[in-house]
Amino acid sequence: MLAHDLAKMLLELPNIEVKFGHPSHDYWRTELASDIDSITEEQVKFTAYHNKDKVVDTEYGEKVEGARTVLLIR
Repeated sequence: MLAHDLAKMLLELPNIEVKFGHPSHDYWRTELASDIDSITEEQVKFTAYHNKDKVVDTEYGEKVEGARTVLLIR
């Protein structure tokens, strides 16, 4: 999804609280709804270990070939 698509979807909604959903990893597979603390641009790269993208650790200037910039909602 592109940031433009997200903005369009949000504009079409009524004035409503926004949260992000994520798994709790508990026995019942509960889905939690948490507050959004930040929206930032981050570098991510696919990891086969998790079969998902992981956030690149840039604290020490790590450069990762194949990384791309995404909008990360936390």
